[in-house]
Amino acid sequence: MESDLTLEWMDPNFLPENPLNWRQHTNRQKKQFQALFDAVGWGGAILYNKKTDRIVNGHMRRQEAIKMGLTRVPVLVVSWSEEQEQQALLGLDSIGAMAKINSDALKSLTEGFDERQKALKLTNGKSLDAMLEMNNDLKVLARKIETKKASAILLQHGTYTPKVKRHTEPNEEIDIIFTSSNPYGIPDLLPTNLLSPEDLPRTTYYRDDIKDPMAPQYYCESIRPFQSNREGGVLGFFTEDWRFNKFYEKPAMWLKKLLDDSWGGLVQPDFSLYQDWPFSMNLWNLYRSRWVARFWQENGLKILPIVQNCMIRQPGAGAHRIGLESLPDTLRCFGTECRSISQNKGSFEVWGRNLRWWVDCLKPEAVLIYGGKEHQSKFWGYLPHNRGVEYILLPSYISKRRKL
Repeated sequence: MESDLTLEWMDPNFLPENPLNWRQHTNRQKKQFQALFDAVGWGGAILYNKKTDRIVNGHMRRQEAIKMGLTRVPVLVVSWSEEQEQQALLGLDSIGAMAKINSDALKSLTEGFDERQKALKLTNGKSLDAMLEMNNDLKVLARKIETKKASAILLQHGTYTPKVKRHTEPNEEIDIIFTSSNPYGIPDLLPTNLLSPEDLPRTTYYRDDIKDPMAPQYYCESIRPFQSNREGGVLGFFTEDWRFNKFYEKPAMWLKKLLDDSWGGLVQPDFSLYQDWPFSMNLWNLYRSRWVARFWQENGLKILPIVQNCMIRQPGAGAHRIGLESLPDTLRCFGTECRSISQNKGSFEVWGRNLRWWVDCLKPEAVLIYGGKEHQSKFWGYLPHNRGVEYILLPSYISKRRKL
């Protein structure tokens, strides 16, 4: 079948995106595109349907070109009907994912990484780090295919993601692997069922305090049992991991209780991460934390995502904040716990600078800082205060309990 097909240079600002584009691009993917662009320039064109005035393929390329301030990008122009456009939207990238990977060729390409970098003479450190990261990921994939631990075909016949049902049978066994956009399988959080800045608590509940019962309060899991009148309250899990291990070990049983309790929202469980822990232990706790939060989202509960301010160190690739990649691209607010991340002098300075990095990356409207009230003087100067971000400093229940 022949059709009108021309290659033109066009302004990306005047190429409308397609509302039926089903591929959502992660921060990791955008970072890899920038690295490749630095190395080779344009390696492909945006596909644009002039009959409908919409992009068919290349949405990320358009977005990144606009970010770079480019006013000319290569565009392959076609003239398709609505039906042809929709079929292309469904099939173009999917067909590529059906290809079988030649692990020998892939292994050869990854082993030539160092020599290629010398020839390319790249000076952008971020691009070099991104290329190294992808090269390491592909090296692992080649090895897994070679040892039969991974399929050589990414999109196999019969591949599907089962719909997650509501689990309310207390003794039900649950074995779910959620979708993930990162190489470690850390579950991606959904962009829905998230608390908004307006939902966040402004006070911490203590049994002996008298507060307005209609004002949303933060309830620490460690203070059970709670008052009966807690409308709009947010249940949190920042301290004493052993108290909330149950939400991962018996998710169905405790889901039913959480649904019955009618919380206004839940904080993603903060299974502990420590700078001096092995990489695998930190990764396991991050996995459990995001798995539980995603499970709650799938069952209709609103959550507040958290960032664990310990910087996980990935073997062979320097400092890598893995938790960023599984967060929604647009996040209006998040939570974190203010605490010393080691016994070293200046630990709160490190904590404050790490939080500043998260704020710079996520650009939230509000940040809930549990334990921030008592430690404010130790980190306040390291946070950005000119971005319109509301910092909600909550006192820690555990700190007060220690004083009793």
